Parts: sequence; structure tokens; C-alpha cells
Amino acid sequence: MLLCASITSLLAGDERCNVVMWMDHRAVDEAKEINSTCHPVLTSAGGSIFLEKQLPKLVWLKKVSLTRTCLLLHKLFVAI
Repeated sequence: MLLCASITSLLAGDERCNVVMWMDHRAVDEAKEINSTCHPVLTSAGGSIFLEKQLPKLVWLKKVSLTRTCLLLHKLFVAI
């Protein structure tokens, strides 16, 4: 129910209800982009990063110019 209410609020323009959940799969390209770097830090994540993790979602948010939301989510993920 929360997800449906959040989507409805978002479509209505209510920014208080912007939600990115683990099951949000809009960051497919960003996860592929991160994994293609073969950066050594990925070894701590098992060699690749999953789409459901925070970093691909934050990169996607940045790309779609949701700067304010991205900064708020960054603070949330750092706090967790």
C-alpha cells in the first residue's frame, strides 16, 4: 500500500513522497557502467555491484537531474 500511495503522490508532484526502494530497477545501465570499470573496490562486493544496491540508484538519480533528492538519499544511505 505504501508503494502505491508513494507512486500516486509522486505522479501528483508531491516531492515529500519520492521513494527509491530496493526493487526499483531503473538503474540497470548505471549498474552495468559501474561493473564495467572493474575497479578494485568491487572485489569487496563480490566482484560486481547488484542493481538493488545504493550506488547504481544514486548514479541514476544524478543522471536524471534529481539533485536535491540525490543529496537527501545520500544522507540517508550514509546514516544507515
